Amino acid sequence: MSKYLCIITLCVALAGAVSCRSEHFHIRGNITGLNDCEVYLKVYERALRTIDSTRMTDGRFVFDMPPILPDMVYVSFEGYEDFFVPVIIEDHNIYISGNFNYPDAMEVTGSPANEDFSRLKDQVRWHEIQLGAVELELSREDWREQDSTERRRLERARDSISNLVATAQARFVRANPASLASAFLVARQLTDSTDRRTADSLIRQLDTTAVRSAFVDRLRRQRAYGR
Repeated sequence: MSKYLCIITLCVALAGAVSCRSEHFHIRGNITGLNDCEVYLKVYERALRTIDSTRMTDGRFVFDMPPILPDMVYVSFEGYEDFFVPVIIEDHNIYISGNFNYPDAMEVTGSPANEDFSRLKDQVRWHEIQLGAVELELSREDWREQDSTERRRLERARDSISNLVATAQARFVRANPASLASAFLVARQLTDSTDRRTADSLIRQLDTTAVRSAFVDRLRRQRAYGR
């Protein structure tokens, strides 16, 4: 399941800021296609760290969340250490559901940002499946023929699909300027992009609440310090 490691790779830079919340809430899971196992709640603090664990029985599990938490956590499952479900933390009970045989279709609902992000994932899922297939073919190409016609074709296809995903994400940010999911995407752009004008343009499309979110604020400070 190594392809699912990209989920965490794209998200880890966004964790680390801590927020105070007025009351406890829960993350509840209802997962089919997976045997009873331990479920882990992780945060990223220079490296992934487990902050809680619970037992999944008949596909169900619950985490009782304290009022002080990072703005992003990751749920993982015993025996599948390279697969993570990223969860944006808000003042809502959050629900994770789906069939583990189809992990790309795992849904996180119950809070506006997670539902917004799930909707975006639905929009780009086919492009990401195509992108995964192209990257797999590229990995199989003989590196001694780095300038082969087939490699150039695959690289063009990869770039084209990546642009489609980026366009869908930018469209999402423009359509949802108040969503923390948009702040999440902009922060990822700040992390991944060397084009500051593009990143700053995306920030200007957010409303005040999203701009002040921990996602954007922390990464802007990192960029200011050249990290």
